[in-house]
Amino acid sequence: MGLTLHPDKTRTVRVEEGFDFLGFHFIRRRSPTTGRRSFYIFPAKSSQKRIREKIRSFTHRRAPVKPPELLKRIGETVRGWVNYFQHTNASQAFRGLQRFINLRVRRYLSQRHRERGTGWKRYPNSKLYAMGLIYIGSGRVRYTTNAAR
Repeated sequence: MGLTLHPDKTRTVRVEEGFDFLGFHFIRRRSPTTGRRSFYIFPAKSSQKRIREKIRSFTHRRAPVKPPELLKRIGETVRGWVNYFQHTNASQAFRGLQRFINLRVRRYLSQRHRERGTGWKRYPNSKLYAMGLIYIGSGRVRYTTNAAR
């Protein structure tokens, strides 16, 4: 077909070193439970960084968006990303993303109400989820029918 390989993007690696492909990180390592060597697939660090940057772009503290609209935008963005990576070993990445989202929304709400701090007491996780914030649990996004308050 006359195609040429880009020398910076093409390399031969051992599977134990791992490699990234289409947003996934593939690696072979020992299983912590059985001790056998098996393949693991994780979200790539670059993919995790991109989703955080995207969320950060519209959750800055003085965003001119009403809270229900903000929660809807976060839900749409995160739902697609989580559903793409749901069939991988992504539980640690999902927990980290959930903590990041909760912190960003808490800070946004605190700034909006002209409060100091990050809002841990006024906005515990249960209140954020009751407001309609997306919850990433066990790798599958739970679809709620509750409207954001």
